[in-house]
Amino acid sequence: GLGIIVAMGNGSIFIFGQKGVEITVLDQIKGAHSGSVLALLSCEEGIVSAGLDGFIRVWDVQWRGDRLSKPIELLKQVSLRPFAEKGFELSMAATNLAYLDGKLLVMTSINSILQVSLAELSITDHSHTHPAIATFARGHCGESRRDRFGMLLKMLAVNSVAAFPPPNEQLFCSVGDDRSLRIWNCANRNVHTLRNGKVAVAFMGMEGSCCSVSPDGGQIAVG
Repeated sequence: GLGIIVAMGNGSIFIFGQKGVEITVLDQIKGAHSGSVLALLSCEEGIVSAGLDGFIRVWDVQWRGDRLSKPIELLKQVSLRPFAEKGFELSMAATNLAYLDGKLLVMTSINSILQVSLAELSITDHSHTHPAIATFARGHCGESRRDRFGMLLKMLAVNSVAAFPPPNEQLFCSVGDDRSLRIWNCANRNVHTLRNGKVAVAFMGMEGSCCSVSPDGGQIAVG
């Protein structure tokens, strides 16, 4: 479609499109999430959203030209909270999403990276530990930080993820609150090893909030 999808801090999602010479709201999903919508992604399966409420939801958005052909419908829903460490369930939420061969790579607020098979999802609640979700890695914690009392901060968020283009589509990079940039290998579910034998981890000296890979895969931009 030719629309623009915008997520809001109040949990709503707006679909913008062109009517005549104006850009206007075509439809909206009120209360798509309880609390802020933290991430959006468009893929073959639909529009995927992640919220502060700990849910990932897949929405069916059908286009006919530059118009919506039917009302937006919730297709799938899964909770991330059952995959949090004990005591951190209410803090568990997806902070960023990437799509790779029918699967989601999910960066979380409590330093873990999850892999979600979209085809296997249904609609489940916080009480259900869904088999479609696997923990890819736990711990984005290279350069640990301490609070003003000197106590170690153990739960650091992974803030952004970006996939590499072919022929390195099995690789993706991530940045987080631990001040590191990491390249991961989906084949072995571990940090990637470079040709020189070193692990692909760079400590940046400050927290990373976003990252992107260049079209040729030769460079990574970090914000």
